[in-house]
Amino acid sequence: MTPTVEPTDVVCSAADLEAYTSHVLEAVGLSTVDAQYMASQIVGSDLAGHESHGMRRLAEYVAQVQIGTAAAASTSSVDIDRGSLVRLNGNRGFGHTVLRDATRLAVDRARSHGIAGIAVYNSQFAGRISFFCEEAADAGVATLFFVNDSGSGHDVAPPGGTDGRISTNPIAAGVPRAKAPHLVLDIATSTVAMGRLSEWRDRGEVIPAEWVTPTGVLKPFGGFKGFGLALVAEALAGALTSAGTVSETPS
Repeated sequence: MTPTVEPTDVVCSAADLEAYTSHVLEAVGLSTVDAQYMASQIVGSDLAGHESHGMRRLAEYVAQVQIGTAAAASTSSVDIDRGSLVRLNGNRGFGHTVLRDATRLAVDRARSHGIAGIAVYNSQFAGRISFFCEEAADAGVATLFFVNDSGSGHDVAPPGGTDGRISTNPIAAGVPRAKAPHLVLDIATSTVAMGRLSEWRDRGEVIPAEWVTPTGVLKPFGGFKGFGLALVAEALAGALTSAGTVSETPS
């Protein structure tokens, strides 16, 4: 069956869309290599059915550079190196390229030491974490990611609460198989990702009651169990990286 195309739809090939996205990212300061890498992730998210992390965010990324919250031309740097334990400063770069560097470093150190821990801070949003799980799994390395928002996200209410107290705090894992597809899990610890909620609101969709509190704040998935996992992610991602954990007044 041929998909129905509305008069307002713009149809193009994935390759053309990726080339356009790469061009936009280069225009705001990313190197050609970084722009192409980030563009492949953005378009790849749409192709995988995760529009919340795809092209709808491109304007957001451009705006972050324009207002100075993201440093497009920056490169990540190691500021603590203990062999199997490394802390990486993203220097306000886009998380797509910062976590690329962190993942490749994790693979290299895990091969050298058997296990490795890479703590990343000072980085912008990284899109789908599953992308990095898959990349490491392709290299034969299992990964476990804990992510927070440096204490600045108050998007998810505790069970029974109505006000946001914590970020969506994703947890992701990748386990290599003999050949792809690998075993990969990438979940927000909220009922849905904030990007998915924003996407539905932008389209004027009715938001399911199980997603949000009566005040429109995201709920944790699985009630107390999901919120408990969110707190573990908050503690590990915030404390071990020095990026910070939730506080009464978000920074």
